[in-house]
Amino acid sequence: GHVIGMFTKEATYKLGLTGTPVTSKPSQLADLARTLDVEEKHMHKKTFFVAEKGSGERSLRKESVKEFHKHVVDRVGIEFLDLPPRVVHLVKYDPFVGLLPDGTTDAEAVQNHNDALTIAQRLAGMLEASGRALEANEDKWGEEQRRAFSAIVKLGHMEFSSELGKHGAKAFENDPSLYEKAAAVPSQVMRLILRLVRSRQELGHARIVVFCESTTQLRILRLFLADKGVGMLYLFDGKLKANDRHAMVKDFLECDRGVMLLSSAGSLGITLCPGCEVLISAGSLPWNATTVDQAFGRIYRIGQNKPVEIIQLAAERSVTLTKLGLHNDKRDRLAKAAADEDFSNFVEGDNKWRMTMDILRSCVPLDA
Repeated sequence: GHVIGMFTKEATYKLGLTGTPVTSKPSQLADLARTLDVEEKHMHKKTFFVAEKGSGERSLRKESVKEFHKHVVDRVGIEFLDLPPRVVHLVKYDPFVGLLPDGTTDAEAVQNHNDALTIAQRLAGMLEASGRALEANEDKWGEEQRRAFSAIVKLGHMEFSSELGKHGAKAFENDPSLYEKAAAVPSQVMRLILRLVRSRQELGHARIVVFCESTTQLRILRLFLADKGVGMLYLFDGKLKANDRHAMVKDFLECDRGVMLLSSAGSLGITLCPGCEVLISAGSLPWNATTVDQAFGRIYRIGQNKPVEIIQLAAERSVTLTKLGLHNDKRDRLAKAAADEDFSNFVEGDNKWRMTMDILRSCVPLDA
């Protein structure tokens, strides 16, 4: 952005093209205005787009967004592009936390899950009773907020792997043998991913993308899939250098059969089509809906020449399923307001905005 800004300040004419004007914060509109060196200099300031606390506008200054559109924006919808059809499936499944390959249940894993949930719900009750929402003050989280957040993360890990939920991602970094242990006891979602990959490959879709925000979960999945006959496996994470990223994408799109395990590091800036038309989203979801949408866009963009299928997996009564609901809420509010001046779902005083508490309310204890 800084380098582009150097050019725009010297340019007579400036044209910026963006598929996603805002990913998470209204202040990012100011980033665009500053990068393009918009003549209305007050738009360069982030405070111009963020409402004062207590104003009732719930973070976003509507009049500022309207002014931004008046002076800067021309909107072009996806209907102007010649893209093939796209279908998105939501597949719900029972997580069966702790279910072992022989059909017995790991009682310790179930108890571990329930203990984490009980603590989190108790903390949530304390926060709610004191009138402090979980995200009431993002800059100064208290101990209760941090502990409740950590419990939510742990519950998300539990959906993917009991071992991961038990030990945490940091422990896997320190003890690589935990990856082997987790892969040897595949969870329901890991088995479901394998079934989906095999079925889509049998239907002629040789190359499949599996998107997951957690690199730890992707590494467990890679070990699980390694001997399952699904072809070459590619792990696209933040550790890849630019040249390696380019080479990996090229190899994936040219392989006879393969699976790319895509982390958030690959959800922006790469093109995985033509050559791939199926994406499975699984495991821990980002808090920001746009990250998921951007991942979907890796295979559904200009250049795609075949119908696209996207499969979102979510465990019943889980952290992931409730996060999806929050994602829809954010899409209906901030994204529509920033992109289209559509404030119909962004009403004043509506407490549905960032209702992270719903995540803990929706989860239930497990039995054998």
